[in-house]
Amino acid sequence: MSVTTTANPVTTTLTRTLRDYEIHESAEQNPEEHPAPVNPNTPPTVANPEGWPEEYNNVPNYRPVDHTRDMELRPGGMNPAETVFIFLMMNGVRINAGAAQMWRKTFGRFNPNIFRYEVGGEF
Repeated sequence: MSVTTTANPVTTTLTRTLRDYEIHESAEQNPEEHPAPVNPNTPPTVANPEGWPEEYNNVPNYRPVDHTRDMELRPGGMNPAETVFIFLMMNGVRINAGAAQMWRKTFGRFNPNIFRYEVGGEF
């Protein structure tokens, strides 16, 4: 069996690897270089209500609903196609249920098998 060795081994560092993949270090690595952004719309912190689960890992603290947030901070998509996709993903079941009810009240009387789904072996 033969083994091939080279005289000049390649040494890589984390910074070089990140640069090769165009990945930038986050603020967690160097917090003094990249301060955390300040959001003026952040709601004030309040104490957790009684019964709030704290015995589990990674349960965030209670934050009350902020009804004054600007919708520009929560975009619904970068372009109209993304906006339609997100809308359909979030409202698809409601749209399907509404279409099924409309069908049953109109043309469903003539063909009741459309919009009927088998659930758990029942039909």
